Amino acid sequence: MRLSAYLLIISCALPAVSGAQQVCVGEFGEVICSKGVVDDINANGVAKIKGTEVEYHTQVNGSLRATNAKFASLTVNGDATIKKSTVKAEAKINGSLNIDDSQLLSNLILTSNHAVFKKSQLKNIMIKKTNSPKQTIKLIATTVKGDVSFENESGIVYLCENSKVEGKIIGGKAITKCKKGV
Repeated sequence: MRLSAYLLIISCALPAVSGAQQVCVGEFGEVICSKGVVDDINANGVAKIKGTEVEYHTQVNGSLRATNAKFASLTVNGDATIKKSTVKAEAKINGSLNIDDSQLLSNLILTSNHAVFKKSQLKNIMIKKTNSPKQTIKLIATTVKGDVSFENESGIVYLCENSKVEGKIIGGKAITKCKKGV
């Protein structure tokens, strides 16, 4: 049995399903999803997702905190922290990004000045141009199976702790000497 979760600033509308436990609940600009399966999530505000499988699309306009989640596709307009999770189709993140021990099985389209990936597997990363002249991504024990491309032509990829980009770095350069805080 699947549920759909929709959060509109203060209210959360879930279909009434007899005998079904609510996977996602929300109020006052926050939606919290626990273990279970939902069709999709549309959240405005803070989305905290733990152990949830989303079968179709997840759209967050605000902040995403996800742990042990499975997403079909993902769009976040705000900052995102993703741990021990999987995104099967394309992910679009417009904001800061921290990914730990996760898999992105399709393309990541990122509009951000800085992102950190730890112990993760990614396909391709496309970093869109921002107003900043400097855009960096830090890979820590992470593998990118394809390319990392910077639209602004001046990106930096920090390759730390045996990280690698199996494809090309386009519009940027690799640095293998990593220091804390970068």
